[in-house]
Amino acid sequence: MLGEVACRALERSWYQKWFVHRRHRPESGGGIVQLIKTGQGSSINCVLNNNVLKSQALQSSFNKYGSYLLSQAFPEGSPTHPSYPTGHGVVAGACITILNSSSTVIS
Repeated sequence: MLGEVACRALERSWYQKWFVHRRHRPESGGGIVQLIKTGQGSSINCVLNNNVLKSQALQSSFNKYGSYLLSQAFPEGSPTHPSYPTGHGVVAGACITILNSSSTVIS
């Protein structure tokens, strides 16, 4: 039962991730900022709000790291899929719900 629930939860999670929410990760936004601020913005098809491009936080990050790219926690960078929802979180929630409801039925 847990395997079936986990599989279905993961399928629903990926559907939401790729077909509904499509939230990009902040690291990919940093890449867009890098291209625009370094004069390579014509190579992409997007527009960013001037509040982002002229923000004090962006300038502080550039002053510290010498790049508009966001610093990364892992050397390989961020995953290639959108950030929301987390597959592992959805599977854990679904499995714990099944475990909780089945223990109620057994007792």
